[in-house]
Amino acid sequence: MPDNLSLGADAQVNHTIALMQKENSKGAIHDGARISPDAFFVIDPEGKVKGQFETGDGCALKLSYRIIEPVRWFGLHLPAGSFDLKGKSIIGVICKSQAEHAITSRLCLRSGFEGGFEDSFLPKHLVSYGESSTHIDLIQVEKSDNLSKRALWRELILFLPRTDTEMTVQELKFFVV
Repeated sequence: MPDNLSLGADAQVNHTIALMQKENSKGAIHDGARISPDAFFVIDPEGKVKGQFETGDGCALKLSYRIIEPVRWFGLHLPAGSFDLKGKSIIGVICKSQAEHAITSRLCLRSGFEGGFEDSFLPKHLVSYGESSTHIDLIQVEKSDNLSKRALWRELILFLPRTDTEMTVQELKFFVV
């Protein structure tokens, strides 16, 4: 599975997620912790999170963590390359998840530029419930005021709950049409 033979703007993210589903990995959650070669956590340096992650066996990510010191953000970052959105209509995600109890997360496409970045949040909150559920969300490229058509780099970011959480992301697919 290490070969990435897919083409298209969504190929890099979806390949990383496929690796996460296929390859078993476990570890402690901390800022910069890599859960696969291209996926990593970023945690607010003023906060503290303690917990574990697990990937593999067909599941993209299992998380169990406690917030020790309040965080302003806690995200799973999936590099997406530097694809151009000119001529594209939609970017979106499909996510199948489950949590110990109902929790919300947010998905965002981060576009990087020399000296900074901009975040384009998908409009709906991702709600994970006590039973497995599927979430679909999208941004219409032409109707979005804060989504740059070009960027030096991009990331799909899953901003995780800022409360104690037990959550499973069974599937996550990114698409650009």
